[in-house]
Amino acid sequence: MKKLITIGSLVLMGFSSSFANGGKDGLSKDVNYSFQHEFANSKMISWVNSNGYIKVTFSQDGVILYAYFDQNAELLAVSRNILSNQLPISLMLNLKKDYRAYWITDLFQIDSHGDQAYYASMENADYRIVIRSTDGFSWQIFSREKKETE
Repeated sequence: MKKLITIGSLVLMGFSSSFANGGKDGLSKDVNYSFQHEFANSKMISWVNSNGYIKVTFSQDGVILYAYFDQNAELLAVSRNILSNQLPISLMLNLKKDYRAYWITDLFQIDSHGDQAYYASMENADYRIVIRSTDGFSWQIFSREKKETE
């Protein structure tokens, strides 16, 4: 569970900042081999080598996915952006009920070795929050930040 939370943090940082290279040039042979082994028949779009991990953006069956590898070419996690109606029903209902004063700025699902979690970045006029669900039933506040007033 702790590993999933750490990976979720990496994913959040990865969505907010990218140092992308548009192809496989410079990507280590080990990571390229691991990627091809894990995701045969997918098309690599770009990769990022940052903060001790490698993020590969790719397309598989028409869906954009993000794979995270460590520097030893081990697959850490796979994530994808989702719409709120793709959440499990209990999470979707809780989101609409408990966070109706916020709008969603980012919503994604992450899978790490069979453990799944959902993260939602949300805002209202005063706060930016990130909530997460690791059980598929309820949300917990992962981070909360007061917006600066002008």
